[in-house]
Amino acid sequence: MKTFPLNLIRKFLPFILVMVVSFSEVKAQATLKDDEKTSVIYGGMENEYLIFYVKVDNRQKEKLSCQLLDENKNILFEEIFSAQRFDKKFLVSRENVNDVTFSINGKNYNFSRNFSILTRTIEEITVEEIK
Repeated sequence: MKTFPLNLIRKFLPFILVMVVSFSEVKAQATLKDDEKTSVIYGGMENEYLIFYVKVDNRQKEKLSCQLLDENKNILFEEIFSAQRFDKKFLVSRENVNDVTFSINGKNYNFSRNFSILTRTIEEITVEEIK
């Protein structure tokens, strides 16, 4: 019966550990790609509504859930989709809303963006001489 030389194991153990660490790093990078496939952009105001644009590139046509939540985690909007492209414009009333969260989740997909809404009123006074 042949035995594996202990010196050979000691020689290649660092190499094996480096390989395991390298594979772990690749796995961590793969989860970051959900950020590259999804965008949530604040688009300004329209009347009394905040505008948000949500785009998802769902190439695997995975079943995903898109939720819009308020600061109390109440669901303001929810849609389940499996289309290759999800592209929506959201109008959110700015009254009584302090922050909103867009959450898009699936079996192999996890994305969340939170927006804090700060409202301040600026008073402007103009004085003109009457002629």
